[in-house]
Amino acid sequence: MSDEKIGNVYAEALLDLAAGNAAEVEQELQEVNTALHKEPLVWKFFAAPVIDEDQKLQLIQKSLKGNVSQLVYNFLGTLCAKERFHNLPDVVEAYSRLLDEQLGRKTVILESATELDQSVVDQIRNTLKDYFKMEIVVESKVKPSLLGGIVVRSNDVQIDTSLFSRLKRLEKNLLTQKILGEEYYEN
Repeated sequence: MSDEKIGNVYAEALLDLAAGNAAEVEQELQEVNTALHKEPLVWKFFAAPVIDEDQKLQLIQKSLKGNVSQLVYNFLGTLCAKERFHNLPDVVEAYSRLLDEQLGRKTVILESATELDQSVVDQIRNTLKDYFKMEIVVESKVKPSLLGGIVVRSNDVQIDTSLFSRLKRLEKNLLTQKILGEEYYEN
């Protein structure tokens, strides 16, 4: 079974268990996932198949018991006991996607070369809300390599108005077009 399918299976089960606290569980899962990936050695410890699951469970107990809800704590313990802790990022992504579908919302990633004003982000959110006919959650990211403009991504949709992409398209067009003149030649 692929990692994506495994993530979906665990995410569906957790969403069923979360019931009325689904949004809080999503927030906790994202915070735990971010914290574990912040330090590469910590993530390598949990993702390593050669490290005994009991050691991983002990570390989860010491660091997370009482700091997250009992449901998330038990879920992380289950992932660890089933030797699926390395699938946590897939589970978090699938959980957010399933919760978005359930709540009738869409998460979009908004990349820009510099930090955008909140009014601009709100204007983009409202435009996307009218386009998709659903609630929009915007995750803003700064990506200096874009040079200018924005990129909006959401599952199967990508709107790219960045200067970087425009320059790449211009380069491709210039390299693929033939120059006409008195003499014709191949590149």
